Amino acid sequence: MAELICCENCDFCDNWCIVRNSPSLTDYRIVLTLKDQGSFRTAAETLGMSPSALSRQLAALEAQLGVRLFDRDTRNVSPTVSGRAFARLAERMLNTAEDVMAEFDTHLSATRGRFTIAGLPSVTAGLLPSLLKSFAEIYPGIDLRIVDALS
Repeated sequence: MAELICCENCDFCDNWCIVRNSPSLTDYRIVLTLKDQGSFRTAAETLGMSPSALSRQLAALEAQLGVRLFDRDTRNVSPTVSGRAFARLAERMLNTAEDVMAEFDTHLSATRGRFTIAGLPSVTAGLLPSLLKSFAEIYPGIDLRIVDALS
């Protein structure tokens, strides 16, 4: 839940800011991996971190959220009801993040690369210069190449 604390760095509500619970993508990955693996050791290995670092990060997330996400004993880790609910949301968040990056990669691929046009000399000399000038202004990261060819 949101709480008000004074940050003294803004003019919002007489120097008060709203601090929200905002888990990171790493937090989401930790919860999903721990739920799937059922063990701090194997989850930590999968995530490339030490079990103690994983435990500390999970404890910090639980403190931030104000709820216990996993029940732990000496051998096993199992998600609580809240942990299962958070894991479902974490999966949605990670899938959304992957979709965002895929869409951004598509955007980048349209703004970088090489564009080659082959055509008859009369077409490439007459129509293309003004079109390609406009294209180059809009997409400066694309290398334009024109090939004059008779066939």
